[in-house]
Amino acid sequence: QWQISERESSAHSSDDPTLNAIQSNLKLTLPRLGEVSVRITMVNGRFAIRVQPQEASVLSTMQATRSELAVNLQSAGLTLESLQITSETHEAVSQSYAAG
Repeated sequence: QWQISERESSAHSSDDPTLNAIQSNLKLTLPRLGEVSVRITMVNGRFAIRVQPQEASVLSTMQATRSELAVNLQSAGLTLESLQITSETHEAVSQSYAAG
């Protein structure tokens, strides 16, 4: 499944242009990871990505390779604002990566 939507947010001041955010929601079924939901939000060319595996047992595997994924995304030309890998049932265990 793949959904894309565009949101218009209000300007921060009269000098700043209105920011448009594009959000994409993906639901993937991957061979070794099972079902994974991915939310990608892009604002001003910067990406925030949230990955949620359905299976809690996959969470530690994905978190262990989180830095490698972030580097690969940046190497592909994405400006990464944040990368979160979290489980729907274990919100308190979320981890994020913020690029400077």
